[in-house]
Amino acid sequence: MKKFIISVFLVFVTAHTVIANEKEDLTVLKNTVVNLMKTLVDQGVMSREQAELLIKNAQDKAAQEAEQLVNQKKELDEDKSAVRVQYVPDFVKDEIRAQVRQELKQQVVKDVISHANRERWGVKDSLPRWLSKIKISGDMRVRGQGDYYGSGNEEGVYLDTVAINDRGATLASPGGAVSTDNLNTVEDRELYRIRARLNLDAKINDQWKAGLRLATGNTRNPVSTNQTLGNSGGQYEFNLDRAYLRYQDEDEEGYDRLSFWAGRIPNPWYSTNLVWDDDLSFEGISSTYQYNFTEGSGILYDKPNNVFFTFGVFPLQEFELSSQDQWLLGTQLGGSFYFANQSRISAGVAYYNYQNVKATVNPRDIDEFESLAPEFTQNGNTITGVLTPLFPADDAIILGYASDYNLLNITSELELSIFAPYRLLLSADYVKNIGYDSSEVSERIIGIDDVSSEDMGYQIQVDFGWPRVANYGQWSLYAGYKHLERDAVFAAFTDSDFHGGGTDTKGWYVGGAFGIAENTWISAKWISTEEIEGPSDLDCNVVDCSYDLDTLQINLEAKY
Repeated sequence: MKKFIISVFLVFVTAHTVIANEKEDLTVLKNTVVNLMKTLVDQGVMSREQAELLIKNAQDKAAQEAEQLVNQKKELDEDKSAVRVQYVPDFVKDEIRAQVRQELKQQVVKDVISHANRERWGVKDSLPRWLSKIKISGDMRVRGQGDYYGSGNEEGVYLDTVAINDRGATLASPGGAVSTDNLNTVEDRELYRIRARLNLDAKINDQWKAGLRLATGNTRNPVSTNQTLGNSGGQYEFNLDRAYLRYQDEDEEGYDRLSFWAGRIPNPWYSTNLVWDDDLSFEGISSTYQYNFTEGSGILYDKPNNVFFTFGVFPLQEFELSSQDQWLLGTQLGGSFYFANQSRISAGVAYYNYQNVKATVNPRDIDEFESLAPEFTQNGNTITGVLTPLFPADDAIILGYASDYNLLNITSELELSIFAPYRLLLSADYVKNIGYDSSEVSERIIGIDDVSSEDMGYQIQVDFGWPRVANYGQWSLYAGYKHLERDAVFAAFTDSDFHGGGTDTKGWYVGGAFGIAENTWISAKWISTEEIEGPSDLDCNVVDCSYDLDTLQINLEAKY
């Protein structure tokens, strides 16, 4: 109570300077202050001496301010051109400023809206309708890479199958020349590469869209979009990497239920790079049906518990004789379950069936099966010869696959979010070529009477860090081990970085990424590998088949 009364007193004293020029108001103020002081004394809030001292101090201050006002008035009267400006309190000034700002803001907004309406800024249909349905995105990567071969590697041991078939044939007769088309296994190599990709997505309606992707690389290699620098200033190729139509249907909760792809499409399989390279696109049709268990999961987690089924039909090579056409048929069943803290466990079982990829030896007087030689492959798979009568030597051959490839693939992941915002991801992938027949393969390959069953592969990997590195300061690390036997997978489509690409290899790898700006990051990877068995056309108990390779990759990457 005492503080409140004293505050009222001080307000009245302060207001004195504002109304000092008004005699009537001054009289009211004086009487009010005197009565207030008397009341304070009568109630014992303060002593009479304190009250008199407060009044005296206030009077002295008022006299000083009055004298200042008189002097200011004299100065103004002496200068007839001067304008008399009364005192304006600070709170009044602040209100004036705020009012001016608001009026100015309203006027500016009004002018901008008027200008925007005249020029139709952001007005629906002010641009062609088709343009509003198109989304453009892309990414860029600049890479420095070093391939470092083991000091104990043998030179000229591993055949370059693609180079041999491109040249036409290799001589296999006892008196024939020895092929010089071999893979490099001894000379270290350092190179620089870029990868540029441009995506265009066009919404046709609520369920259909079209997609295109242009990418660097070449038309021959399906598992790499890298462009190696250093071609005497020549321009780079920019290819149509994807072109597809997509149908997508959602359930009542807004989650994906049915999707259908047709054309050159992204990888439709739940997988790692054990079977499929990350850059591989598929040609054909694919569809996925997903059943979502939304009750009890859709509210708590970003995605619901679900099971899915995917199938795909993809032509690999088309020939004049349709009986020789090569196909890939695939099915996959899997699902995901989300639990505490948005953690997840996922698994998928897939079966991939390659048709007409196994080479057939020609009779010496026809070339009916010469088309079964692969247009592209990577090192590792067991090879056999296809005789060709078109080459001068009787025993001239081109090379093809000695085995069938019917793959059973099991993939699983455990994602733990207990370290949020960091993620711990444990993944395991297993593949077995159940179409491999060791006795049949032994009868078909060149110069070897018996081969062991090399039809299995696996990979384990641990990731920790941000799920996606997209901004400054975000980071992720990973490490893994891979074991991929000679005919475990179709060598043409597996990881192109591990052991230079292909199969018959094992080893470990580590890597990581760090964000240096928005949508910009640097990454690095170290891969250390060696062969498992060696070339299928040699007896590695007699010939040294050593093939050790370490690879370092350092990338600068960005998305837009």
